[in-house]
Amino acid sequence: MTVFQREIAVASAAAKTDLLAGDKSWVNKPVKKRVIAFGLTGSAAADDTQIDLFYGSEKMAELLNHRTGVAFDTDQDLVPCPSNAYCSADQDIAAVVVDPPGTNPIKLVLVIEELGL
Repeated sequence: MTVFQREIAVASAAAKTDLLAGDKSWVNKPVKKRVIAFGLTGSAAADDTQIDLFYGSEKMAELLNHRTGVAFDTDQDLVPCPSNAYCSADQDIAAVVVDPPGTNPIKLVLVIEELGL
């Protein structure tokens, strides 16, 4: 299991941007994987930022920032992924901005479980 954390500046979180694009490290290694939990914080107001989580072209979840500030409280901000589906080894996980943050940075956290080849 791996925890991916990234603080993202407003300028890097424009609408339709995949926040994981080009990340071929452990997030998008060529193994079967699934997101088991996720969280999103930050921006200027709660619930004003939305990111959609995809496995390949299939939408798995919608993430909203439930509070402002990029400080992350695991108990409060990390929620289980509603899908038990997995991302095959030949697909990437994508986190696409639908509604960008207003004026402040955001923090994205994904807990990823590798399921092997």
